Amino acid sequence: MTSEWLQSREIEQLLEALETEAVTEQSTKSHALLEKVLAHTRTSRDTALAPLYAKNGLRILGLYAFGDRDPAQKVVALRCLNNILVRSVSTRQVFINEGYPSKVLSSMKNGEPNEELATANLFLFCASQPTFDLTSSFEDEGLAEIVNKNIARHAESSEPLPNDPANPALASLRLLSTLAVRAESQAHRFLPSLEPILDLLSKVPATVSHAALPASVLISCLVSIPIDQREEFPVSAVDKLVNLLQEAIPKADGSSKAADKELLPLLVVLHRLAQSKPSDARKRLAEHILPSDEDRTEALGKGESLPHRLLKLTSTTVEPELREMIVNLFFEISDKDPNKFVHHVGFGHAAGLLSSKGIQFSPEGLAQAQASSAAPDINPITGQQRSAEAVSDLPEMTEEEKEREAERLFVLFERLRANGLISVENPVTQYKDSGRFEELPDDASD
Repeated sequence: MTSEWLQSREIEQLLEALETEAVTEQSTKSHALLEKVLAHTRTSRDTALAPLYAKNGLRILGLYAFGDRDPAQKVVALRCLNNILVRSVSTRQVFINEGYPSKVLSSMKNGEPNEELATANLFLFCASQPTFDLTSSFEDEGLAEIVNKNIARHAESSEPLPNDPANPALASLRLLSTLAVRAESQAHRFLPSLEPILDLLSKVPATVSHAALPASVLISCLVSIPIDQREEFPVSAVDKLVNLLQEAIPKADGSSKAADKELLPLLVVLHRLAQSKPSDARKRLAEHILPSDEDRTEALGKGESLPHRLLKLTSTTVEPELREMIVNLFFEISDKDPNKFVHHVGFGHAAGLLSSKGIQFSPEGLAQAQASSAAPDINPITGQQRSAEAVSDLPEMTEEEKEREAERLFVLFERLRANGLISVENPVTQYKDSGRFEELPDDASD
């Protein structure tokens, strides 16, 4: 006989003993029996755990997890079920088919902190199954309200959330973010959790990275719920998110694909804010990320401030999604006005997005955008103040070099016109038609 067979037989005997105690309403040995089952779920091989993966095993453990039992026994039984669903994906469907998600929700309603971790995880496993229809859970069983209530309870604490993955609050937050993505049409039901989530975020120490717990799961929640539908968003929360971004940017410099990917959720939240109704939040975000006059003493993307670093990242990252999100963030905070957008970031950074979206801009509109700002004369290509541009110490171009440069500009403008990025006549053509441009004869060169 193999060790797996012996372990499986022992598990069967434990289940039989647990059922007997449940039926006879005795509990003298129940806790010890459950602890032995829990130990098996942690250490035994899957072949030995077959009795627990079956309907009967779930039923017997369910008598203790969801029945009117001793609280300590309930917690151990819930942990057993949690470990079973962790290890056996197929058993998750059995768990759903037997109607256990409703029983899990009933336990979650109790708001018992000792049960919260296991119940949140159990429902998370159910929600991950594509065959599980969440509509009834939301509309008939108050799923969102239960989760919102638990998160609000955690926000009442003055202590910051720990970085422990097994923390009950983090389990409820993970459940919220997963449910909001899995059932997008129901995500608005989690908006009452926005204030508690922002409150919890405000307590995260400044030393905690955006990619580490608990900040990462709080950001995931903000990504998942439709924050752009809210009429108000605290300015202090904008500052907190930008502070996290400032700490993250040096790590996401294009040298680490993982660091670049980890930055994306935070930028998604800021992009949602740029799309949102609260004008104060949008205004504060613009103050943080749009280049200032001081930033424009250098070509945009060359300095060390947040706007410079964001724009630099668009050319150094190997993650196209991150590059696109940064550029779209600037476009959104520019009111989707192509002329404001080019003014804010320079045509060099704006050209890709304008081309991909087929958006035109005109020099006249760009001039108006620059005139409406308090900024000095700006180079539209680099975004730098013209007065701050380095004076070239190169010798004056020869006539032949001028001709080649004119040809290059002619080709460049024709390409831009063909792509629909500009709608003005080629200046080289204008010069030629006006008689101010004279072709050199073939024998003019030395």
